[in-house]
Amino acid sequence: MYIGRGQQLRYKEITLLHLIGAVMILLCHFTQKEHLYALGEVFISGVPLFLFVAGFLAALKPLPKCSIWIKRKMIRILIPLYLWILPCMLMLWLDNHESVTWTQFLLLITNMQGLNYIYWKSELHAAVLGLGQLWFTTEILLCWLLTPFFESLIAKCEEHEWNTSKWFLTMSGIILFVQPLLVGCGVQTSYIITYFLGYLISRRGIHITNRLLLQVTSGCLAITVVRFILMCSIDGSMYYDRYIALLSAAAVGIWVFFFVFWFSYRFSTFTEKLTQTSVITFFSSISFEIYITHFWFLNGKWSVANYITNQPVLSDAIVCALTVLFSYLLHIVSKWGIEMVSSKTKEST
Repeated sequence: MYIGRGQQLRYKEITLLHLIGAVMILLCHFTQKEHLYALGEVFISGVPLFLFVAGFLAALKPLPKCSIWIKRKMIRILIPLYLWILPCMLMLWLDNHESVTWTQFLLLITNMQGLNYIYWKSELHAAVLGLGQLWFTTEILLCWLLTPFFESLIAKCEEHEWNTSKWFLTMSGIILFVQPLLVGCGVQTSYIITYFLGYLISRRGIHITNRLLLQVTSGCLAITVVRFILMCSIDGSMYYDRYIALLSAAAVGIWVFFFVFWFSYRFSTFTEKLTQTSVITFFSSISFEIYITHFWFLNGKWSVANYITNQPVLSDAIVCALTVLFSYLLHIVSKWGIEMVSSKTKEST
């Protein structure tokens, strides 16, 4: 099975991957809430999975003009973000004026609340109660803004006839040697590299084979084993938390990507029927909104657990129900807002 640019613009596997990523992030936060941190560390791989898929999708067709690309992506991120955070912050402020500072408000409104996930020494971040997970929108928007640079970089390398081996050696060198040095300086590049790998694979194309899956599985297992060995000695250290743990999470997320495509190829009829069911398509379509909304009900000022105590299963079930409801509403309103703003920007150009 060959995937990547020039093959097709829509893959049924992406429907499953979006849903899997959203479920993993939900399970990550549910297990962390119950102090099941080891499981939480497994499910946190949903974040790099989202970024890897985003990179893969971005490269499926040639990029438009840089200004057009940036406008599209800013509209895609900021409209659902504003529609959610503005009423949430207003509710917090009305309840207690000290709940949201002007610095936090400005960082959230400019989508810079996750700067500490890019430069971890930064004091400029906005972990507002119930909105702390939105650092991800800072990260994904930065990746999208860097995409024209990634495209030109890959094009330059192709002019010099870079093959797969050169790319593998270069990326391995960056991950094993450059990334640890940057972490020591305060720069956290794990998520950006994960996005770039997804973009690179889609841009160049790749054959999904039994051998490739075995190689990816072996690499993922090796990284995971090293992580658990180091956990016994350096857990909590800067290099473990900001390099080893993130590298392991990215490896698992990337493995999930390849496994889903391999599974789809081996069981194409089953996958085709599965991805056409209304339940799967519905939840996949609101996966981004699920990421935006769920933490408010799980860890916000008025979280469900504040009202339903000592019943974690019931509490989590209600969180899921509220998340789906508000994610759907946010999706509908955001879609209308995106279409309206996009049409107006087209008219003005």
